[in-house]
Amino acid sequence: MIPEAGATDSLSNDCGVSFSPMLRDASQKISLSRLRDLLELERLEHLGQTLRDLAREVSKAREEDYLLLDYRNEKGVNCLILAKASTIVNVECLGVEKNADKYVELLAHACIEGRGELRVYRVKPIFIEWLKKYEVGIPVLDKAHEKMFTEFQKVFTAILDGRVDQVPGLIKAAYESILEHFRVEEQLMTKYNYPRAKRREHEESHAEFENIVKRLVQTVDEGRFVDLYIQQYQFLLTYLDYMLREDKEFTSFLLEKCGVYCTV
Repeated sequence: MIPEAGATDSLSNDCGVSFSPMLRDASQKISLSRLRDLLELERLEHLGQTLRDLAREVSKAREEDYLLLDYRNEKGVNCLILAKASTIVNVECLGVEKNADKYVELLAHACIEGRGELRVYRVKPIFIEWLKKYEVGIPVLDKAHEKMFTEFQKVFTAILDGRVDQVPGLIKAAYESILEHFRVEEQLMTKYNYPRAKRREHEESHAEFENIVKRLVQTVDEGRFVDLYIQQYQFLLTYLDYMLREDKEFTSFLLEKCGVYCTV
């Protein structure tokens, strides 16, 4: 945990921000310079050029908002700061030793004395949320789909929040949710006598998606959290396309057979 005394107190008192207890792990394992390239950013207007302005900017944010601050000092050091509301969840400073405590010390000094260039961005996370328009009209399937998307959403949020210790458990829960969904679909196919050839096609697609998610789990086990962020996003886009296009024939079959009363 980042210590409460010294530089941290200076930054907390003079800039009015707090620190996530996971800050050290986040700064060591999640590269903001890489993650930044994956995020959609909206440049915000602000007054002033020192990190003392950070408090003014983060205080405007809603509790669920993320801000990325790009600070460059006169010595050529570039610090990227990811804040959620008034809490700093990740920091990466380029041009200095890679050490979270050093980062905080540098920021404390910059907040009190340093001048430089400060750019502030609102982060638009690349979440893919479950929307009502994705529903197929069969409650047992819609519930399984929504649970799957919710579990993957938790992974996105944990990475942005710097909760790296929780990511392995969350991605494995997401993996279990998609396996559960596939089991539900395959049980419905059997129960309502979906044509064997069509069933085989679905099972093959399920196996392919399962292998993709296994690779996502492996990515976490290897500590590649930024890679997970983009690969998971690509997976969900692919699966959403499959669900809305390839699953349509199966759901139409079920609607004729049992409609909203389909159960496993």
